[in-house]
Amino acid sequence: MRRVRLFRAYPPIVYILRTFHLALGSFFAVCLIYLYYVVFTVTQITTTVWGATVALVGETVVFAASGGVCPLSSWQRKYGDEKGLLGLFLPIRLARSVFPVILVVGAVPIALIIWRSFR
Repeated sequence: MRRVRLFRAYPPIVYILRTFHLALGSFFAVCLIYLYYVVFTVTQITTTVWGATVALVGETVVFAASGGVCPLSSWQRKYGDEKGLLGLFLPIRLARSVFPVILVVGAVPIALIIWRSFR
């Protein structure tokens, strides 16, 4: 009798990429939350705000340059992980449609910070 595995084993590089991807995604989420906090509560814009802004704009540039697909997800697929980061938490169709929403949600505080800085 053949034993059936409950979980598919991936190469160790997949777990390393997933961990790095999750850490990077968490960093960008914290940057986004921080920018919304600054827009609605803080009166002075500091270098930390500009750092978070540059990080989010950089993420957007990398995402756009890779054709709308996260490069880390592409590397994960290369090593046998078919889901990517958001595919672990969401159905694949929904995961693919999340990125444009995140871009719009991220553009709002960045635009407001730039507007506040140069008015």
